[in-house]
Amino acid sequence: MSEISSEFRKKVILMKSWKAARIPTNRDRMELYGLHRQAVNGDAPKTTHMSELPTAEKSKIQAWQSKRGMSQTDAMNKYVTDCDRQIRFYGTASTSISSSPALNTPRNTPASNPLSSEDSALCLSPRPRGLAAIPLLAAAAAESRMAYLNRLKVTQPTNGWWLRQETLTAEPGSMLSIPEATVLGVASKCESISLERSSIVPSSIRQSFLWPFHNVMLSIWIVLIFVATLVESTFLIIKTLTLGSRNAGVDLPSIFKEEIFAASQIVTSLCKPDQAMTIRLAGLVLMPLGTFIS
Repeated sequence: MSEISSEFRKKVILMKSWKAARIPTNRDRMELYGLHRQAVNGDAPKTTHMSELPTAEKSKIQAWQSKRGMSQTDAMNKYVTDCDRQIRFYGTASTSISSSPALNTPRNTPASNPLSSEDSALCLSPRPRGLAAIPLLAAAAAESRMAYLNRLKVTQPTNGWWLRQETLTAEPGSMLSIPEATVLGVASKCESISLERSSIVPSSIRQSFLWPFHNVMLSIWIVLIFVATLVESTFLIIKTLTLGSRNAGVDLPSIFKEEIFAASQIVTSLCKPDQAMTIRLAGLVLMPLGTFIS
């Protein structure tokens, strides 16, 4: 397992800097995306509100869900194998490219491409960031109590779901990441306690009590992501108005389309009847901000 994990990590790093000589098809991109998500996060949560999602996010979730039931080890093996296949098939461009995130921003992505330009370079992060992650977190909250307990039965204490998460609106370790990091820290600590096998209280009992807490922490995380995104968008708007789009590196239409309007749509989707109760409560908390945005 450690050998394939090491090979998998090396391949992910390689794909971050790989520039294909010919543009890979969306199908191949999605194949790698789905395998990567399955390898890192396991089975995708079921979601009943796919029609509410943007086409790009819907495609990503479907690609991940298509790997349901595949073990993480198998997903790592298949990811490594398919990476090698795509490198051979599409070739490598002769010109080198920078790995700087500034050159791989979603705002430079053609509308016809369901993946961001970072994804199109096959630099597939473990999970979408910012607003793009909210639908997946909402879907995770829809996990039933029984499914939650069954998942924890086969989860090792050192490989908990919360333990594998990272901040989604700021770089880990930065000041802006502290609120998210605090939520992740508290949730992962409680999850670790629930996974302990030697406790006097049976793990099944502890996990049953922690299932609602798990959903509450997901809803708090969603609220933090939403607010942090709006704060960042406000800063970008001010910066663009002050310095101009050329110096700011972004234009106002992009900010409104990809952040502001998207945030308004997400608030509406969080309040849908098919969402988990905690997620609907988070939607109600955010509704004043959504209404103001609209």
